[in-house]
Amino acid sequence: MITEDELRFLQFRFERERLSYQARARELEKLRREFVSRFPPQIIQRLSLDDFVQGKGSKDSFCYWVERKTEPLGQIRGSPASKFGVFFDKQTRRYKFTRRFKDENIAIAFLREQLTKLLEAASLNDLEAIRKIKISEMFKGKILFLYYPNRFLNVFSGRYVDHFLREADLAMPNDDLDVLAKKDLLLAFKASDAVMSKWTTYEFNRFLYETWPPPFKAARVPLELRKYVEAHHFPSAQHVRSEFISFDLGNTTDSPRQEGQKGRHGEIDFEEQNRWNKRVGDQGEDVVYWAERTWLEENERQDLVANVTRVCRKDASAGYDIGSFELDETPKYVEVKATANKPPAQGGSVRFHLSARELEQAQKLPNYYLFIVFDAKSVNPKIWRIRDPAKMAPSLLRLQPSAYHARMVANPPTGIDSITKQAMRGQPVNKPIRATQLRSSLLPIIKQVQRGARFTVFYRSLPAFQIIPLDSGKILKGTSPHKDSLYGAVPLVMSSRRFRALHHDEVLYPALKRTPRRPT
Repeated sequence: MITEDELRFLQFRFERERLSYQARARELEKLRREFVSRFPPQIIQRLSLDDFVQGKGSKDSFCYWVERKTEPLGQIRGSPASKFGVFFDKQTRRYKFTRRFKDENIAIAFLREQLTKLLEAASLNDLEAIRKIKISEMFKGKILFLYYPNRFLNVFSGRYVDHFLREADLAMPNDDLDVLAKKDLLLAFKASDAVMSKWTTYEFNRFLYETWPPPFKAARVPLELRKYVEAHHFPSAQHVRSEFISFDLGNTTDSPRQEGQKGRHGEIDFEEQNRWNKRVGDQGEDVVYWAERTWLEENERQDLVANVTRVCRKDASAGYDIGSFELDETPKYVEVKATANKPPAQGGSVRFHLSARELEQAQKLPNYYLFIVFDAKSVNPKIWRIRDPAKMAPSLLRLQPSAYHARMVANPPTGIDSITKQAMRGQPVNKPIRATQLRSSLLPIIKQVQRGARFTVFYRSLPAFQIIPLDSGKILKGTSPHKDSLYGAVPLVMSSRRFRALHHDEVLYPALKRTPRRPT
C-alpha cells in the first residue's frame, strides 16, 4: 500500500483544489437530492414504461435523469442504451429490449422489481443481495450512488476502478473480485485514513481523478504526444505472465561504449530511457513482487507468500526493493532494475544506475540479487536474475562513478560590504531604493528618515550612498551641512512640482539658512 508520507504529500497537493471544489460539491449534492425527490424509492414500483425509458423524447424519464441530467455526478454515457434493459429506438420508433425479455411490458415489470430489490438491499448494505440483482453493472452502480452516496463510490467504469486500485497500490487478494468489491477496497482506503475519512464522497472522487488521472487513449492525442501517453499505459502487474530468463555474462571490456555514441550491439541505457518515466521502475518492482509470490506458490511454499514485501515502499534507504525467500526459507534481498526495452541481442550490454547504498548492501548482505526486468510494460515481461552481483569479477560487472556527493563549508567572506555585515550582526538593515526613486520621492523619503528609517541608494545596480538619520551614528556626527557636497550643489533644474534644490534644503536643514552657490 502507498506509504503514509506519500499519501500526505498527495493530500497536501490536493488541499487547495479540495477547498475550491466544496461549493461545486454542494451543487452536486443538491442535484442528487433533486433526483431522489423526483424518484423516491417507493415510486419505483409504480413507474410506467414511458416514465422509465429513454429515447422517446421525454427529458423527465427515470433513465434520462440517471444518464443525462445527473451526468455531473458520474458518467455512464458511451455504453449502449441496452444497459437499461429496455429503451425506445428513435429510428424504428419501437421499443427495444435485451434478449431475456419477450416484449417491453415484461421488461419493465422485471426492471421495476429488480430496482426495488436493489434499493432494499442497499438500504441494508447487503452486498450479496446487490450482486444478485440482474441489471447492468454500470447502471446498477450509478443508481446505488444516487440513493446512497456515502456507501457507494461514484466511479462506474471497471477499468477506472482497476486503475485507481493500481495507482494507490491497494492489494487485491484474488482474481474473483467484482467491481462492487473493488469499490469497497477504495472506500475502505478512504475510511481508514485520518484525513480522507473526513471527506465527502465527492471530494474523494475528485482526489482520485486529480491525483491519478485515468490514461488517455493514444489514438486521441497528437502524434507528438503519443509516446508519452503510451508510456503511462501499464497492465496490472498482478496479472502479467512474467518469465525468468538467463544469459551468460560476457567481458564488459570487449565492447566499450564511446562517449556520445549508442552501443553498436544494442546497448540498453536505463537512465536515458527512464529519465521522464519513473513509472517503468515502479512497474518493474510490482512485476518482481508478484513473480516472487507466484514462484513460491508454484513450488508449494504458500506459507512464505504472505511474507514477500515491497521494502522500497516502506524504506527507500534499504538498498534493495523486494524482500523474498529461497525455498529453504533463506531470506532473499532483491534489487530491481526495469526497462521497457526487450532483452538485448547477442553481445548487447545493459547499463543501469547502482546507488552507493545499493552497492554497500550488495557487498554486505548474503543472498543479494539483482533482478533486471525487460519489456516491463508488456503482459509478458522477462526477468533476468543475477545472484550476488558484488562478488562478480570486475570484467563481468563494470562499475564506473557517475555522480559524487559534494560538501562545502560556507564562512563569511572577507571584504564584505557594510550593509551585509549589518544584516549578519542583526543590526538594522537599510531599505534599498533606486536613484530614480530618490529623485521622484525625495520629500516622502526624508520624512521616513526623520522617523528613523534608513536607505541605501543604488545607482546602476550598485550601492552609491546611504541616507540615515543625523543622530544614528558616527557617519555624520559633528559634520557641518556646509561641508556636505549635496548641500552645496548648484540648483541647475527644477523638479516636476517646480521646486528647486533650495526648497528641498529647507526641509533637509530647517534650522539653517543657505545661499545657493552661483554656477561658475
